[in-house]
Amino acid sequence: MSIYRHIDCDDIPEKLIIRRTVTPEEAITTSLGPKITEDTSDGWHTFKELYHHRALLFSVIVSNYRDLCWKSKRHHDGKLLDWNFIVGIDTPWGQASYHYGMDYWDLFDCKVLERAPYYDGYSANESVARIARLSELEPSALGPRRFTEVLAGNRVCPNCGCILYADEMCCPDCNTEVISE
Repeated sequence: MSIYRHIDCDDIPEKLIIRRTVTPEEAITTSLGPKITEDTSDGWHTFKELYHHRALLFSVIVSNYRDLCWKSKRHHDGKLLDWNFIVGIDTPWGQASYHYGMDYWDLFDCKVLERAPYYDGYSANESVARIARLSELEPSALGPRRFTEVLAGNRVCPNCGCILYADEMCCPDCNTEVISE
């Protein structure tokens, strides 16, 4: 439960404010304004479009840091997520994760866990900060990356996507070490 405070309450003395705990669903249908739906727009994008964009962008992070990522249909306590799943990354600075609808399951190519790792209580801002710090890591800091595709008998660098010939153990473009399975 969250406490929502109407913006006009800012000039009312604290002792006169009556607080009532409401659910997010109640909050969006009360005096706080119009109901927010997936079609709500800022004039450029709807929430549905932004949600889809976030899924695509996070899938790129997952594919580039596959060894650090996971997905699960259950929270750490074993609670089954009916219509969605959780996908996350264990960064050196802590975990970051998102919930997505099951139609996004195949977009995230990472290990599947019976239960998600324990949630450490991070906020949305902490999650984004942890993801942003991934740019501080060199590919070698993650250890050798494993190739995931074969094109015409050649391997593909999982970091930058260039074709590696049979005798190459290191990507000529991004210098990522590639080892065979």
